[in-house]
Amino acid sequence: ALMGKMSFVGLALATSISGWCNVALLIWGIHRQNLIICNPITKTITKIIVCSAIMGGVLWVCSAYTHDIFTTNAPHKIAILIGIITIGKLTYTIAIFATKTITTGDIKNALRK
Repeated sequence: ALMGKMSFVGLALATSISGWCNVALLIWGIHRQNLIICNPITKTITKIIVCSAIMGGVLWVCSAYTHDIFTTNAPHKIAILIGIITIGKLTYTIAIFATKTITTGDIKNALRK
């Protein structure tokens, strides 16, 4: 439904919404069946949502400054887009480490496996 109205942005938004709905339903089902204690999972998901919101806020500010560039035929659109993507990735990475959602020990353990 979002694909027609919002083009490819609607597709990305619909995919994101469906993914988070899936996460919420899985957590609800696990909690309902008392399979595991949801407190650590809820804490981690809350941190991920906060980090995503921080990244979204930074990218929103970036879009306010670059909106005019993308509405014109500027030849350097790709370079600016790569810069915005890099800013988003860096913001999310810093937020993940700042909230201790992932630690350097977690990365080292994952690389050892």
